[in-house]
Amino acid sequence: MVNSIVTQFKFANGNHDLMVVTKDCKIKFYNSHRFEGMLQREIANCHRGCISSLAVSHNSSYFLTGGQDNMVKIWDYEVQKTQPYFFQSFIGHSY
Repeated sequence: MVNSIVTQFKFANGNHDLMVVTKDCKIKFYNSHRFEGMLQREIANCHRGCISSLAVSHNSSYFLTGGQDNMVKIWDYEVQKTQPYFFQSFIGHSY
C-alpha cells in the first residue's frame, strides 16, 4: 500500500483476503493467510471517478462497488482472479 491513500477496506474469503479501495480508484487484494499480506492483484479504473461504496456478499462469492459515475457494479469474486474486468453493471439515474 505504498503511496496509496486507503479510503475503504473489507475482509473477504473467510477473513483471509483484504480488499482495499484506494483514492486513485483501484481495488487491491491482499492475502493475509498464505502470503503474509502481499499484494495478490489489483483492479484499476473500476469507475469514472472515486469508488464510493464497497460491499462483499456473506459467502464472498460477489462484491459490489458503487462509484461517482452513478453506476453500481457486481463482480464475481472468483472469476475476477483470472478475468479482472468481469462484472455486471447497473446505471443509476439522477432522479
